[in-house]
Amino acid sequence: MDRRTFLKSSTAAAAISAGAAPATPSYRPPITDPAKLAAARHQWRIAPPTDTALRDAAIRLASRIETASAGQIAFEWLGMTDGAGQAAFARGACNAAFGLAPDLLRAPYIALFTGLPAGLGLPPQDLLAWHTIAGGGALLDDAALRIGVKVLIAGHSGSAPGLWASGDVTDLRAFAGAAITATGLGAAVVKRIGAPYDQAPAPGATRLTERPADPVAALAQARSDGDTTWFQDGLHDHGIARTLVLSRATWENLDDGLATLVESIAIAETQASIAAAAYHRRAVLPKLVESGALIPGSLPGIVRTAIDRAAAETVAEVLGAAPKLEAARAAYDAFRRDMIGDGRQLPPPAAVLG
Repeated sequence: MDRRTFLKSSTAAAAISAGAAPATPSYRPPITDPAKLAAARHQWRIAPPTDTALRDAAIRLASRIETASAGQIAFEWLGMTDGAGQAAFARGACNAAFGLAPDLLRAPYIALFTGLPAGLGLPPQDLLAWHTIAGGGALLDDAALRIGVKVLIAGHSGSAPGLWASGDVTDLRAFAGAAITATGLGAAVVKRIGAPYDQAPAPGATRLTERPADPVAALAQARSDGDTTWFQDGLHDHGIARTLVLSRATWENLDDGLATLVESIAIAETQASIAAAAYHRRAVLPKLVESGALIPGSLPGIVRTAIDRAAAETVAEVLGAAPKLEAARAAYDAFRRDMIGDGRQLPPPAAVLG
């Protein structure tokens, strides 16, 4: 058995029990009573994400907004898949969505504000600082309101969520025709790497999946899906933010008090998810590794180099095609330099990356 595969269920179950995180704070179930929904001043129609972790986070966020607003805001949950939810939001059948804004809005350049691939992103706390202190939130508003939405950072995957695969990844051919469950620009990076090898013979397409930083939940889900390999270095070195997306009319219909309440809850959820991810990585993951339930691996050097290159090319292409992002790009580079001492700049849109 490859050293990067996890072991049998008995060992994994024992490690999960030993490394389980404390229970998350309780919250009320979402409002479902039609009379209470009708009585709310603001009804937000939303399609629940199909991904389990995103769906749980969406329900938790919604219940806290409903509770804190004393029922003035109520969520109506539609029975749609994630993909249908994206389409419903785009045509106005939903006025709220939860998940990954670049994907929900089909606007990949929003990843500048939610998490760029490879090492081009910001660590979770730094991303939050950019939004709340250094003007990133206002710049996101400018970009989002131009396409008729309000985007609120409302959670985070945590740093280095890694990459799960349905088999080993030894060279770039594993990316050819891969079935991708990736976020933000991660899917574009995988496709860019695999494109030259699409005609190469392969026993079957590799399944590549990004999962949240909670290793217990990720391990259980991976085993259920049949994924056997976990690479601790994946597509997003610093993870990616989760977002609550509202139509512009829905956001502007809130008075200042409710708007501030929603923003505060979104920030609190982001802080809580960052703290939980840090706990999982520092306290839970070592127990799983020590017990043998999970054996982390590292992507081969040739693959790591290809991811870094493809990320730079993808970011250059996406941001170069985005309207009016010059100020945001400059602010992002300056913040990275000030906060983490990283003198690298985002690849310029017109660059020919040789």
